[in-house]
Amino acid sequence: MRSHKALIIGLLTVLVIGTGAFFLYWFELRSPIINLIISPAGATIKIDGKTVPTLPEKSTVGQHTITISEQGYVTYTRTIKLVRTEQYNLTVLLKPTPSPMTVGGVSAVSELTFINGNLVMLGNNGTALYSVNTSGDQSAFNASLLTSNTLSGVEKVVWRPDGKVALIKKSDGVYLYDFSRTNLLNQTMTLWGTGIGDITWSPDSFQAVYSYYNNNGEQSLIASDVQNDNTKIIANLAQAHINHPILSWSPDGQYISMIDQSPQKDTNYLYNISVFDDQITQLTQTGNVTGAIWSPNSQWLAYTTHSQTNGQNTLWLVNNQNQTIKPLNVDVSSIKDVCWSPDSKSLIIAEQTNQGYSLVNVGLNNNVLNYQYSDSTGFAPSEAAVSPDGKYLFYAQNNRLESLSLITNNY
Repeated sequence: MRSHKALIIGLLTVLVIGTGAFFLYWFELRSPIINLIISPAGATIKIDGKTVPTLPEKSTVGQHTITISEQGYVTYTRTIKLVRTEQYNLTVLLKPTPSPMTVGGVSAVSELTFINGNLVMLGNNGTALYSVNTSGDQSAFNASLLTSNTLSGVEKVVWRPDGKVALIKKSDGVYLYDFSRTNLLNQTMTLWGTGIGDITWSPDSFQAVYSYYNNNGEQSLIASDVQNDNTKIIANLAQAHINHPILSWSPDGQYISMIDQSPQKDTNYLYNISVFDDQITQLTQTGNVTGAIWSPNSQWLAYTTHSQTNGQNTLWLVNNQNQTIKPLNVDVSSIKDVCWSPDSKSLIIAEQTNQGYSLVNVGLNNNVLNYQYSDSTGFAPSEAAVSPDGKYLFYAQNNRLESLSLITNNY
């Protein structure tokens, strides 16, 4: 009796094991397989974030993300959905990342910005203003003179948004250069004002706002017309404890951001002032703010802080509507410059690492979209500016002006 029971149990055990082995074998045969042909051959392949050392790769039913990357190439990303028994075959030829091109006709550039679709800048060691038409082919970009080579001692150029006027800040005052006049190359500047700190123009070009200081101890934020003939005090900077602020008008015209420039850096906060009621709001509760830039849609202020402890820069985003702040926790070792994409969806960051400089495109959700360019020798971009159509990045590189075609990971 016992032997019969043992026999039955043994048969059942064999049946269960055999059935399990059969189904395991059946499922193995029906598992989807991913097979890739990649060029260059040494590119890194990741499936759902995990590196795949060899191919083909057995996978599972459902959605998966394939990422293929290699230094010097545009990263390839594709999301696929696999079904049982499928063999997914894919051939990918990675695109080389664009290389910078030197813009001719100008050297030793600074103060890069876009006015009416054209790139304008100070060039030739601060002796003249230049313009570059960026609507054509990248290889044909060339700078042309806007002024004669007679400028000197220029500390900053503040362009009116319509491009008809530029305010040129020097140590002895601020001068107006009127581009609506004829014979531009032979005209002279006119004194616009003295005792003036930073300046920003309204987006509609109707007025300017600047910080003002005099020997009587006045420290004010002033609104003026184009000629600086009609002025109005909109804030007492001394009472607000804001020292020589960096100013920037939001693209929608509703706010002006201010960064305190006190020698006590841990009190250098970021503020904004409402254009409608002159109300000042402190946006940050920690200091060491070094720079800020509005997104084109005016929803965000991206700002940087500099650690006095480790010397590192951190990039933050503040929502201008509800004043919430979040850090962009991306791997940017040392931020050197920041500019927005025209659609306000990402930031292009010039970063410095132990391997050199890189340009990286970072989304607002802390995701690195792609690396635009990197170089371990001699690459040190500054004064970055993105063309309004989002196609090109311009920057100062040593004594040159360079352009770089922006990549989007589209294949």
